[in-house]
Amino acid sequence: MEKALICSYCKIICHKKCISKIQNECTSYCVMKNETEAGSRHFGVRVCALTSERNPVPIVLEILLEHVEMNGLYTEGIYRKSGSANRMKELWQRLEADPTAVNLEEYPIHAVTGILKQWLRELPDPLMTFTYYNDFLHAVEMPGKQEQLQAIYRILEQLPQANYNTLERLVFHLVRVAKEEPHNRMTPNALAIVYAPCILRCPDNADPLTSMKDVAKTTMCVEMLINEQIRKYNERIEEIEQLEYAEALAVNQLKLKRQNTVNEKSSVDLSPVHEDSPTDSDIEAEKTLMERIKSIKEEKEEIVYRLPELEQPGSDQENLDSEASLSTESLLDERTGILDSEGQY
Repeated sequence: MEKALICSYCKIICHKKCISKIQNECTSYCVMKNETEAGSRHFGVRVCALTSERNPVPIVLEILLEHVEMNGLYTEGIYRKSGSANRMKELWQRLEADPTAVNLEEYPIHAVTGILKQWLRELPDPLMTFTYYNDFLHAVEMPGKQEQLQAIYRILEQLPQANYNTLERLVFHLVRVAKEEPHNRMTPNALAIVYAPCILRCPDNADPLTSMKDVAKTTMCVEMLINEQIRKYNERIEEIEQLEYAEALAVNQLKLKRQNTVNEKSSVDLSPVHEDSPTDSDIEAEKTLMERIKSIKEEKEEIVYRLPELEQPGSDQENLDSEASLSTESLLDERTGILDSEGQY
């Protein structure tokens, strides 16, 4: 005789073959969910209840990801090794009470990564959702890699916005981790093995044997997603590098033009014939260069905007970009001042 299933919240009992045909919502679960949201809890709560227009990514997840990106990218086995159970329990309690008051530097990095994975596992509905679980499995069963990727991304577009935003942030984090593979030994495959059960787990009512057979497919799905985002990341970086090279050329040309203008003015002052200002062609050439530099900067900003979290605040790359930007702006401001002063002669 086949066993029946019982809901742990409302205690409704049904045959396991009939579970997919139940129409009404679990009232006890809804009551518990409302109480959870009212208490401002951060673990075991649906993503949609933890996000808003101001915070598109749940605050606990964002805090944990930022800490790992600042302190753990070069740690070997960053997501493969487990943290202390006692420290993780303590951290869980403090994050549940007030995430903004927690100093994560007081905890070992593996306790932080362990809590990050635990936060994902405790979601009532995983980031890639139970609804689309079978769809993702069918996507990786398609014959060609391109067809598989297209199918996966089509499904991703159907995710709830809160899930989509959170997943996008998480996958970008995994890309950053994978980019430091020589140091942390975490390949895209290793990350997929760790994270697939957290973000693409089977429904709770699924047959355990079937779910075990699905592990290879879920891992493959997450790995393909990470690899594709790595490819896009590399393309964006290459575009930015090309624009920075073009910007550097334009800046050097502007420097040379400015130096030539200063030298020509000095020679004019010593000659019997005095000219009040540079020629129209010189001014037009300098104006063209300044417009070119401005256009390159705007194009670079647009690319960065397409990946709004390309670099976290305070990163070395952002500091370098800021210095280059300030240098360019200083040059433009200085050039404008020179033109204004020359106009007074």
